Amino acid sequence: MSNRKRKAMKITLFALTVCVALLSLSGCALMENKRPNVNKEGNPYHIGLVLSNRENPFFELLANGAMNEAQNQGVKLTVVDSKDNSDTEYAHIQGLVESRVDFIVVNPVDSDTVYKTIQYANDADIPVLTVDRTANGGQVVCHIASDNQAGGALIAEYLLERSGNKGSYAEMRGLDGTSAAQTRSKGFNDVMLQKSNMSQSAVVTADFNRQMAKEVMANLLVVHPKLTAIFAHNDEMALGASEVALSLNKDVLIFGFDGTDEALQAVENGTLAATVAQQPIKMGETSILRAIDFLSGKAIESEVLVDVKLIKKTSN
Repeated sequence: MSNRKRKAMKITLFALTVCVALLSLSGCALMENKRPNVNKEGNPYHIGLVLSNRENPFFELLANGAMNEAQNQGVKLTVVDSKDNSDTEYAHIQGLVESRVDFIVVNPVDSDTVYKTIQYANDADIPVLTVDRTANGGQVVCHIASDNQAGGALIAEYLLERSGNKGSYAEMRGLDGTSAAQTRSKGFNDVMLQKSNMSQSAVVTADFNRQMAKEVMANLLVVHPKLTAIFAHNDEMALGASEVALSLNKDVLIFGFDGTDEALQAVENGTLAATVAQQPIKMGETSILRAIDFLSGKAIESEVLVDVKLIKKTSN
């Protein structure tokens, strides 16, 4: 082999060595920049998600969003169901604290009573985030919710349009201790007080429960047989009210809130006048992302409002 060829080969080998070294360093830098989602013990972050009632389709979608995002981020997620019982909720938080989770996301059964539950986690130095419903006490690092007040206002505007601003209406409230019920009601009533020429027949409560809504609606139509419209604070109650109205052959405009698949179909079928679509999957995803951000030392917002939109029949 000539000296010229030997020299060219040495130069080529040197260049290849430099390229490999640079690629290795680049890879190491990328690995360092991509901080794994682990706690100080080197284990994946462990997040607890406490739901008010997983039998509600809305909260099941929220759980699905959280579970998918937790898997994407490589963190451990434990999901528990309080079944609309504050004592069960408290017991779940105790269990999560004893398990030494790194973070707790809670969807409160009741905004007023949950403060004791949150305080228990606070005392154990475990950060807490609330989702969908606020907590009236305890230290919460962030609250994630739909813009419930704006949603209530959207329903009121469309109710007045569909009814021609004539006749009578009722409001079917959810659990009165929840921020969701309070803010949806405020948005709805602010518009009705300003613009409505209709008479308010009744304000009733059915606790976000479909079966209870059926019973309440049946009694309501006995007392107010000519009811024009009703706003139910969630789709489960709206669907229950709709079943009763149909069975009694009553032509009542029924409005829901959540945007569940069953409610969307009911809107297209004409059995519901409209619903407000929330984004529970996005709320679940956002809860996990904000929890990870907080645990990673990043600054997070004190409140994140997820957009809502009015869903009405696409064609007449």
